Amino acid sequence: MIRLILTVMLIWFLTGCSGVAPPSSQLVEKALALQLNLAHQQFSQHLGSPPAFFEVKHLQITDTEPLKIEDLPSYHIQGNYNVTVKLPKHQVSQRQNFDVYLQRQIEGKTWRLARRQASHKEPGLFWFTYLIE
Repeated sequence: MIRLILTVMLIWFLTGCSGVAPPSSQLVEKALALQLNLAHQQFSQHLGSPPAFFEVKHLQITDTEPLKIEDLPSYHIQGNYNVTVKLPKHQVSQRQNFDVYLQRQIEGKTWRLARRQASHKEPGLFWFTYLIE
């Protein structure tokens, strides 16, 4: 009985006392694909590069840290994965490290990718979030 109580307390402590379970590997894969697509959109606007599709596989999470982003439960997740970039005429695959921030929404039904970016209107860095489909 004492073991059960200690186990429950440990799980509660490891989830940041928030009661929010960390996101699944599948959700992290979707978040990485979204982050890669957002970065590619920024580059293609400036460089005129062709559209690309990113496929994320073999995800390995090495660190999960609970935190708050704008008073909502969130996670900073790190690890590595294989990515395949599919361009119109060829594709490239390689192993990459990742570093993402995921924010759980108030209603608890959706997650958002959170990225720190500079604002065009105000100085400094701000959190911008993007819905993970």
